[in-house]
Amino acid sequence: MMNTELWKKIEKFDFDLPVSEYNFTLRLAHENYWTQNFTQQAILEYKKFMYLASVSDMMVSPSEIVDTVWHQHLIFTKSYYEFCQILGKQIQHIPSIHNKEDFQKFKQAKERTTKLYEAHFGNQPGKIWNRSNLYG
Repeated sequence: MMNTELWKKIEKFDFDLPVSEYNFTLRLAHENYWTQNFTQQAILEYKKFMYLASVSDMMVSPSEIVDTVWHQHLIFTKSYYEFCQILGKQIQHIPSIHNKEDFQKFKQAKERTTKLYEAHFGNQPGKIWNRSNLYG
């Protein structure tokens, strides 16, 4: 069941505050060679992912694109802290250590994430969720 109130707060959150010349969105687009349009979409999908992370009591796993946005957000520590306040919990970023157990854990988390996403938001946009590399 969608937590509409929480989603509205997440959706409204502006990553580009405080206003600066080289803000979050510009930096994200520039450093990853993304178009402005693609960057906006990636940020929206990151918001959806973080919504799922906040309502799920089990591990969820981002796509590579979503993970790229997440890494960028972690650098903006004040913004990330404020975002987690809205989410109601501190979302920890746990990198994979690429062993066999880890692979299984992340594979299950990815499947869980897809099911959760579909239940809350419908189909995952392929160009954000299915791309295996950042330039492909």
